Amino acid sequence: AQPPSDDELQAYYQANAEAFTSPEQVRVSMILLKVEPWAESEVWERRRHEAQEIYGQLERGADFEEQARRYSDDESAAQGGDMGYQHKGMLGSQAQAVIDKLQPGQMAAPEMLLEGVAIFKLEDRKEARLNPLDKVRDRAEALWLRDARERAYTDFVAALRARAEVSFSDPAYYLM
Repeated sequence: AQPPSDDELQAYYQANAEAFTSPEQVRVSMILLKVEPWAESEVWERRRHEAQEIYGQLERGADFEEQARRYSDDESAAQGGDMGYQHKGMLGSQAQAVIDKLQPGQMAAPEMLLEGVAIFKLEDRKEARLNPLDKVRDRAEALWLRDARERAYTDFVAALRARAEVSFSDPAYYLM
C-alpha cells in the first residue's frame, strides 16, 4: 500500500484519536506497612492501628516524606514515599479507586491492600491528552498502512468468495 496523503492521515488521526492519546498519569506517594497476606488477623489489626496513628500525625501536620522514610516498608520509602508518575492501571484496582477520589495535595485514610495497609497521597495529576499529529506522524502512518493492508486483504478474500463457484460431486452432499 502507498503511504497515506496528508488528508487521509489527518482523517485517520482524528477518527482514531485514542491511539494517539497519552493516558492520564498520577504522581503518588505512599506509606506502606507490609503484612503477609496469610498473616493472622491480629497482625493485620495491629498494622491497621499503626497506620491510623501515622495518618493522625500527618493530619496534624507531620511531613509525609519524613513519615514515609521512617515507617514505610515500600521501596519508595527512600524517596519519601514518592512512587513517581503512574499510568492509570499500573497500580492495583483497589489503590487506583482510592487515588481516583483524591485531588492533588490530598491524602487518603489508611486502606487495606493485599500487600498490607497503605496511606496514599496524590501529588499531581496529568490529564489524558491527545498528542499533536506532528509528534505521532510516524506511528499514525504505520497504523494507517497496517489498516490499509488488512482492508485490502479482506476485500481480496471477499472478492474471491464472491466469484467462486462451489459444486459438490459426492451424492451424499446433494439436498433431497
